[in-house]
Amino acid sequence: MIKQHKLGYTGGMTQDFAKSKSNPETYVSAKNIRVVASDQRSSFALTNEKGNELEFSIPAVTIDHTNTRLSYLNKDYNAVSGSMKHLPYSKIPVLGSPGTFEFCELEDNYSNGDTSGDQVIIGVCDTRNGAIIVTSDDNGWDCFWEVSNVDRDRIELDLLYVNDLNLSKQNLVQVVYNYENSIIEKIYFTDGINQLRFMNLRQSIDNGDLLNLVDVKTSSINIVSEYNLSAPVIKNTAPGGQHTAGKIQYAYNLYVLSGSQTSISPLSESQSLDNGPLRGGGAVNENVSRTVTVNVENIDKDFTHIRLYAVKYTAKNTVPEIGLIADREIGNYDVFSYFDAGSIIEPLNLSEFIFLGSNPITPKHIESKDNRLFAFNFKERSFDVELDTRIYGHSITGQAKVWEDITFVDGNLSGSETTLNTTTYELPEKHDAVNRGYSTYPYVAPGNETGGTGEWSRIEFKGGPANASGDILIQPNGVLYQIPILIGDNKVQAATKCRDYLNANLTGYEPVVVQVSQFGSKVYLYLRRTDTGNVADTVTVNTLGFSFIHSNVDGTDDAPSYGAEGKYFRLSINQKEFSEEESVLNRYLKDREIYRFGIVFYNNVGQTTPPKWLCDIKAPAGNLEGKFNTVKFETKPAFATWLANTTFEKGQKPVGYKVLRAERTLSDRTILTQGMLNGMLVNSRSTSKTSMYTIGYEETASKLPSLTRQFGEADPFTNTQRKNLIAAYHNGRDISQKNYPGQTPAWGYGYFTEGYTAGTGDDFLAQTWQFNKLMQMHTPELLFENIEIDSSYKLRILGLQEVEESGAWNGEWNPATKQNTSEAKFRNGWAVDPSLLGQDPTTGVITVTGAANPVILEPIEGEPDHMGDQGIWGPTENSDATGFSQLYKSHKKFHPSTGITVFNTFGTPEITERGAGFTPYNGVSALRYSNSLETLLMDNWENAYAADSPQQVVGVNSWGAKCITFAEGTAPASSPISWRKSIEDIYAAAAPSGGEGFGILTGEFFKPDQFIYAGNIYGGNSYESKTTSTYIEVGGYANIDTTELQIDSAGDTFVQEFIFTKLSKTDTEVSDRSLSQCTEFVSFMVETSIDLKNRNDISLYPWDNRYHPRYNEYQEYNPVYSQEANLVQTTDAGFSFKKVKEFDGRIISTKLKTPGEKIDSWTDFLENETMDLDGKYGPINATLNFKDNIVVFQDTALALININPRVQVSPGDGESIELGTGGILHDYRYLSTESGSLNKRGVIATPNAFYYLDLNTLSLMQSNGSGVIDVSDQKGFHSFMTNNLTYDSLVKDNAVIGQGPSFSYNPVNNEVYFTMKQLNGSSSGIQVSSLRNDYTLCLNENLQKFTSFYDYTPAWYINKGNHMLTSDPTSKQLWGHFKGNNGSFYGVTYDSSISWNVIPVQGDGEFTFNNVMYKMEAKDTLGNDVRDSSFNKVELSNEYQKSGIRDLVLGKNLKRKNRTWSVVLPREQNSMNRIKSPWVLLTMSIDNTNNLSMVAHDLIVSYTEY
Repeated sequence: MIKQHKLGYTGGMTQDFAKSKSNPETYVSAKNIRVVASDQRSSFALTNEKGNELEFSIPAVTIDHTNTRLSYLNKDYNAVSGSMKHLPYSKIPVLGSPGTFEFCELEDNYSNGDTSGDQVIIGVCDTRNGAIIVTSDDNGWDCFWEVSNVDRDRIELDLLYVNDLNLSKQNLVQVVYNYENSIIEKIYFTDGINQLRFMNLRQSIDNGDLLNLVDVKTSSINIVSEYNLSAPVIKNTAPGGQHTAGKIQYAYNLYVLSGSQTSISPLSESQSLDNGPLRGGGAVNENVSRTVTVNVENIDKDFTHIRLYAVKYTAKNTVPEIGLIADREIGNYDVFSYFDAGSIIEPLNLSEFIFLGSNPITPKHIESKDNRLFAFNFKERSFDVELDTRIYGHSITGQAKVWEDITFVDGNLSGSETTLNTTTYELPEKHDAVNRGYSTYPYVAPGNETGGTGEWSRIEFKGGPANASGDILIQPNGVLYQIPILIGDNKVQAATKCRDYLNANLTGYEPVVVQVSQFGSKVYLYLRRTDTGNVADTVTVNTLGFSFIHSNVDGTDDAPSYGAEGKYFRLSINQKEFSEEESVLNRYLKDREIYRFGIVFYNNVGQTTPPKWLCDIKAPAGNLEGKFNTVKFETKPAFATWLANTTFEKGQKPVGYKVLRAERTLSDRTILTQGMLNGMLVNSRSTSKTSMYTIGYEETASKLPSLTRQFGEADPFTNTQRKNLIAAYHNGRDISQKNYPGQTPAWGYGYFTEGYTAGTGDDFLAQTWQFNKLMQMHTPELLFENIEIDSSYKLRILGLQEVEESGAWNGEWNPATKQNTSEAKFRNGWAVDPSLLGQDPTTGVITVTGAANPVILEPIEGEPDHMGDQGIWGPTENSDATGFSQLYKSHKKFHPSTGITVFNTFGTPEITERGAGFTPYNGVSALRYSNSLETLLMDNWENAYAADSPQQVVGVNSWGAKCITFAEGTAPASSPISWRKSIEDIYAAAAPSGGEGFGILTGEFFKPDQFIYAGNIYGGNSYESKTTSTYIEVGGYANIDTTELQIDSAGDTFVQEFIFTKLSKTDTEVSDRSLSQCTEFVSFMVETSIDLKNRNDISLYPWDNRYHPRYNEYQEYNPVYSQEANLVQTTDAGFSFKKVKEFDGRIISTKLKTPGEKIDSWTDFLENETMDLDGKYGPINATLNFKDNIVVFQDTALALININPRVQVSPGDGESIELGTGGILHDYRYLSTESGSLNKRGVIATPNAFYYLDLNTLSLMQSNGSGVIDVSDQKGFHSFMTNNLTYDSLVKDNAVIGQGPSFSYNPVNNEVYFTMKQLNGSSSGIQVSSLRNDYTLCLNENLQKFTSFYDYTPAWYINKGNHMLTSDPTSKQLWGHFKGNNGSFYGVTYDSSISWNVIPVQGDGEFTFNNVMYKMEAKDTLGNDVRDSSFNKVELSNEYQKSGIRDLVLGKNLKRKNRTWSVVLPREQNSMNRIKSPWVLLTMSIDNTNNLSMVAHDLIVSYTEY
C-alpha cells in the first residue's frame, strides 16, 4: 500500500533521537540553510543561506621617514581598486638645533621604507559607530584600525595607531570599549602577556591633547606608565601659612589629561613643621604658621599634569594625614616649585595614596560594568633584581670575617667562621653573614694603607702634637711622637722591628723602644730627634709589613673609613662637622649603636624591589665631639659593569635606588639612653659634729638628690672656681660647712656652700655629706619617652662635658607677700660678699679682691648683699623671709674617656619618679633614698632673734627630676656599701681626656654583646630573620648612575642640648620661712631620640626668663617631632617573594569612572577592592556580562558576581528607595560547581541567556542566570558533541591559529553561532579535510532549536545593526554576511543541504521509499522567479544500503507540476534493489553555483508499507 509521510522544519535539528523515534518536524542535519527568515517571508520553510562578500583585506603598512607618515592601500569594498591612505606622525624638533629632533619611537622601531608583513586580526570589539580591529604581523608591526560605516553599504577602514606592542597571533587580544564624549572614546585591551593597556581613539592635538594618538609612546598606553623618576626636594620653610605642628614629606605623580597616571614618586626627606629656628616646636594641633617650599625637578614632559601630595605626621606613630595639595599643568616647567601653606585640595587615605596609579597587572580577562573596569585572573609583575647587595666590615688589614650558626656556651660566643675573598666576596646566599666582631671589623676595605701579613699587623700612630702628621711630623728637640703597639702578644718584638726599620730609613733619628704601660697592656715607641735643628721635618713612613694609621694635617684620616664594603657597594660612616645651627637639623647614627642597612631599587614605573640587606654596622664614637655620624653610600665600578652587561626583562632594569635603615625600636636598642651622672647627699640628723664622714652615716641616713657636681683635673670634687658652680668637697667631707681645714673656698672667703653649719653646739641639728655610692642619671628619654630598664644593662662612661656657663638668681622670699624682698643675679658665679667687690673705674670690670688671683665676674644685677650668707639652702638674715635660689649650669665641650669605661650595676637600676618618697634601692635598707629635699634639715642660725624662736630650715621645697637611680655592681650583692665604686672612682677609672675646665660625667646604659649576637635586635641575625626586618627610607632618591650618595640625616639620633630642671619646686607653694626653695637648671649635650630644639616649653628661653617656673613649664614636648619618616615601611618577602604573583581566581576593580574626568579611573585599580573565588574549581578562564551580573567561568564551576547590589525597600507609600550596600564586589553565587569552561572565547551572552563550551563534559551549556542546562543534550546534540569536540585542540582557545572556539550572537536573526576550529580528533562528524574538523553550529533562540551547520568558520565575528562581519580563514580579511552569492563564503561556493530521518510509522514495519514531493520557489538576484530550479541532489541510506549522491535531472528523476516538485528516490547504489527498511536517512541538496535564492516548503515522502 502506498502511503505518504510529511516532513517539516519547525522541530529544528536534532541527532540524538533513536532512528525509530524521530519527529517528522525535526531533521538530523542541515548545512547552509535557514528555517527562520532573515530577509524574506520564509519562516518555517527551508531557504539556502546568503553568502558573504569581501569588505576589505587588512593592508600592509609602510613607514616613510622623509614625509613622516605611515601609508597603506585603501581598497574599496570589492577589493578591486584602491588608493593610498596616509597617517602622519610627528617628530619634535630640538630647540636651538635646526635639523635635529628628539627621540621618535616609530622611527627607532622601523627603518625608513620598512613595510609590515601580512596583518592578522588578533582582536576585535564593537564601538558606538563601528568596530576596532587589532592586527599584528608577529614581527613588531602591531596595528589598531577603526572600522566605520558598518551599518551602511560602504565600510571604511582607517589606521589609528602602529607600534611594536609585543603582540602576536599566539595571544589574542580582548578589547573593552567605553564612550565618554565626542573627544574621548577609549579602548582597554589585554592579551594576557603584557600589562593592561588603553588608548583614546580620539586623541589629537586638535582635541586639546598633548600629542596625536599615533605619536604616543608604547609606555604611555600602559595602565601604569613609565616615567623619569625623581623625588621632591624641600628647599626651605618660611613664616606664614596655616600648617599645624608636625613633620611633613612630599610626593608627586604625573598624568596625561583624561589618561592614566603614574605611580607615586619616591618620597622626599621629612621636614619639621615648627615655629622656626630657635623658636621651638608646636603643641599638638597648634598652628605654627610655616610655609614650605617644595621643588620637583626632572619632570617627564610626556605627561601633561603634575599632582603634588603632602604626607603630614601630626602625632607620633599614627597614620599621617595625606592630601592632594596641587594639581597643575606641566607646561614648560623644568622645575616645578610650590609653596605649601597648609591648604589641601582633597584628602586621601593611606591605601589610596600608596596604591596611586596601581601596580602593573596583566589580566587574562577584563569586563566593564556600572562605570568600573574589572580584571580577572591577573598577574602582578613585581620588580626585583638578582644581585648580591651584601657588604661586610673589614679589619684594619683588610680581612672580612663573618659568622653563622652563632651559639653561646657557658657565656662564650662562638660560631662557624668564614673568611671572605675580598675580591669576589662570594658567600652562599643564605649565609647568616654576621659580623665576626663589630669592634674588630668596623671598616670598609682599606686602600693602600694595608701592610703585610704576619703577627704584628697593626701599629697605630696616635697622640702626639696637635695637628700632627703628614705621616709623622717631627718637631725640633725633645720627645717627638709616641706610637702605641696595639696588637699581638709580642708587642716588644713588633716595636723593635718598627724601630729597626725606622733606623734604616730615617737619617738623624734615634728611635728607641721603651716599655711604659699604665694598664700593663701597651708598648710605646718614642721617636726622639738627636740633632738640634730648629725646623720641623715631615717624614713619610712606609709600611714594610705593617699597617700604619695616622692622621693628616688637614684632619682627614688615612685609615679605612668606618663602614662596610662588598663587591658592588660601599657604605661609609662619614664623620662630618657641621656648624652649631646645622648640626641640630639632622638625625645621626648613635655612637656605638648597631644599625641594619638595606637598599631598595626602583624601576621605570616606580615599583620597588623587596628591601635587600646591606649590612649590620656599629657606629663609631664622635657625635659628642662634633664628628657627626652621617652615611656615605657608594656604588663601585663592578656595579656599573653588572648594570651594563645584564640583560633585563622588560620593566626589570633598575633606574634608581634608596638606602634603607631598619627602624630601631626600643626593643632593638643596644643603648637604652644617655645622660649626665650625679651623686646624691646624706642628710644625717645629729647634734654632734664630726670632721670626717663615717660609715655609720651611710647605713642610717637618708639619701637625697644633690646639686650638680663638677669633676676636674685637680680634684674629682673641687671647689667652685670661675665657671664651676658649687662649693663642694670630695667624698666624706661636709658640704654644709663654710670652711674645711686645709681647703681654700671658692672665693677665699667661705661663700657658696650649699647648706649651713651653726657655730655652736646648741644649734647643731644635722650634717649633710656627699653620698656618691648611689648615683642618678638624667636623660631626655625619661622625661619625654617611656623607657624601661632591667638588670642586664651595663653602664658605659663616655667622658666629661666641660662647664661652659653658670649663673644664679638668689632671693629672700617673703611667704606672706609671695615676692622677694631682695634678690640678685650672678653670671658665671653664685654669690659674693659685696665688700670684696671692686670695679675698675675705666673699664667697669668688677673683680673679687683679696684673692691671690682676682676672679672676673660678669655684671651682677640686683642687690647681692648677703645673698647666700648661710648657704644655698640655709636660713636668711631676714626674719620674714626664706632663701630662694635659682641656679644654672651649662656644659658643652666634650672630653672622651681614655681609661676603663664599662661598669656593672648593682641589681636593677630603678626609674625614680620626680619627687618620689623614700624607698630602699633594690630592697637594701642602707640604700634608702628619696627624690625630694623636703626632709633636708639644717642647723639653727646662731643669730636667731630669740632662743625660743630659732631661725632654721627644716626642709627645701624642691623635688628631684625623674631619673635612673643606680649603684655600681662590681662587688657581690652582699658586699658592704663601702666596697662599691663611687662616682669619683668611676671618674678616675674612666680618665676623661684633659680640658681647661671642670664638668659632669656623661654615660649611657647599654646591653652586652650577648644581647646583640643572641638575635635580640631587628628580629635576629640569621638569614631568615633578616628577611623579616622592617625598613624605612633614609636620605634621598638617587638615579642609578649616582655613584656617591651623601646622607646627612641617616640615623635616628639627635645631638642637641638638653636643658632641664634637675631640681624644681614642688607642686605646693612655700608658706613659711622655715622652708627654703631651690630650682636648678642644667644643660648638657646628649645623643637622644628627642628633638630637643622643638620642645614647646620655656627651655627655649634663657634660664632667667622666669623665676622658679612650675615643673610642667619645662616638660612640654610634642612627640611628633621624634617621628621617623616611616610611612613607607618595607619588609623583605624572602622565601615567599615571586617576581610574578598570579591570582588566577581573583577579581579586582578600578575606581568609578566619570565621563571627561582628569585621570582615567579605569587605569587605577583598587588594591583592596578584590574578590577571590574558590580556587578548588580552577582558575578564571572566561567572563561575560549578563544582565545585571558578570558571569565568571572556572574549570568546573561558574558564578554570578554581584556588583554594586541595589536593595529596594518600600516605605509603605508605593515608592521604592534604593539603598547601597557599600561594597563594589559584594559577593558571588555559584550557579554550578560541576560545570565550567576552559575557553575564553567559548562563551557568549544574548538578551535571554548565556552559552558556554564545557570541554570537560564535551557539552554546550546554557543558563538564564538561575540554573545551568546542557543545551547540547537537551536539544539532541549530545552524541554529536561527544564525537566532534577535540579537547586537545579546542583547549588551546585560539581560533586564529585554528585551534579554539569562537562564539557569537546575531541579534537580527536572534541566532547564536558556535564555531569550532579544531584538528580532527574523532572518526565521525562533519569534516572539512582529513586533518581538520571545523564547523559552525547555529542555535535559533526564537525556536530554541539548533537549525543548521555552516561552512564559514571564522575566528572573529562583528555584529553591528543589521550587519554581521566575519574574518576569513586566514584572519586577514573581513567579509560581510547576508549578501553576495548564496552559499558562497570567502569566495568558495558550498551546497545547502538538509537530512531527515524518515520514519513513516513508529513500530516494526518495513517500507520502501518511492518519491518525495514538495513545493519550492527559486528567484534570481533581481527577484525574478526561476521556474526550473530545485534541489539538485538527493541521497538515501539506511544501516546496510546507500544510494550514493544522485543528481536530480529534470525530466528524469525530477519532475515539476506548477509549484510542486516530485523526486523519484534512488535505489541502492550499483543495484536495482529499492531502499527498504523501517526508517531511512533522506538528504536533499541545493547547488548554489547559480546563486538562486531557494525556498522549500514541507516535503511529503511517498512509501510502500509491507
